Amino acid sequence: MNAAIEKSDEQIAKDKEAVARMVGAKAAMEAAQRRIELLESRLRSVRDDCAYVAKALGDGAHFRIYHMNDWRVRPAKEIFNDIDNTIKAVL
Repeated sequence: MNAAIEKSDEQIAKDKEAVARMVGAKAAMEAAQRRIELLESRLRSVRDDCAYVAKALGDGAHFRIYHMNDWRVRPAKEIFNDIDNTIKAVL
């Protein structure tokens, strides 16, 4: 046989191990991609829900919220816009 084609048993074992690691890495990447897609889908759903709630409450609704060591009264529409902007920054 040609010396360039022949592989030792040790090299064959190393190659098999490398292939197994690559298969594992591919599976992990696919799982991560599915998780990212699910998270993005859920964030879009939260954005939609916030928009519906903001519209339902109207411009006159206000919430008393705790922010930066202080209680403030803020318009509900402003709070939901902040949530929407935070989600948009991620998507």
